[in-house]
Amino acid sequence: MAIKSPRHLIVKVLSPAVRLWLRSQVEAVDELHFEISGGNRQILTGYIPSVSLNARCAVYQGLHLSQAEIEGENIRINLSEAIKGKPLHLLEPIPIFGEVSIAQNDLQASLSSPLLKAGLKDVLSMLMKAGEISDSKEILKDWQIDWHSILVERDRVTVKGIVTNLEKETISLALKSQVELASPHDLRLSQIEIDASPQLPKINLAEFNIDLGEGVALQELSLDSEGIEVRGGVTVLP
Repeated sequence: MAIKSPRHLIVKVLSPAVRLWLRSQVEAVDELHFEISGGNRQILTGYIPSVSLNARCAVYQGLHLSQAEIEGENIRINLSEAIKGKPLHLLEPIPIFGEVSIAQNDLQASLSSPLLKAGLKDVLSMLMKAGEISDSKEILKDWQIDWHSILVERDRVTVKGIVTNLEKETISLALKSQVELASPHDLRLSQIEIDASPQLPKINLAEFNIDLGEGVALQELSLDSEGIEVRGGVTVLP
């Protein structure tokens, strides 16, 4: 009878648990590959020095990601509970670094994502306020926005949708802006145009910065006709 090494047994138990946890974080994924590194004693205590992940055609909270290559470090998990059959989960925040690509067609598919819808509405509110529309939050509260198209060109994004107000009137909405990194945790929007006439006067802003938060540290952001590529790091919370 073959005797399996402790290392083999640890990986045999841990790998399916990690794979199950990763798949639980996404709604769909075509390909998922990952590799765990660390010594026996480290892993047995629930500490994993690093994990590398490669995913293709993944859907996370409605966001369609064409390709993602990610590495996480200093990961602490509830391994002792996972061995007993309980769900695997993080015990501490972890820093991750990687590259994510989103093709034009995946951007279009992501427009129905609640996460992207909320983000676009927040950006619209900030830009309307910067455009001296003081009651922007009240206006947007009465708006139902159905975004129907997104076009990415070199350093520029155009998003269009249909607004339905409380009176059931519909108007076209277009948001156009150049997009670039101002710092690792700030996006700079420039040459901004918002057109929701005749509901609102047209808004034109030269520049506006969006704070992405301290947990974000982007190194590169590229936009062209193929889509969007992002490289950098974020902190994942338990």
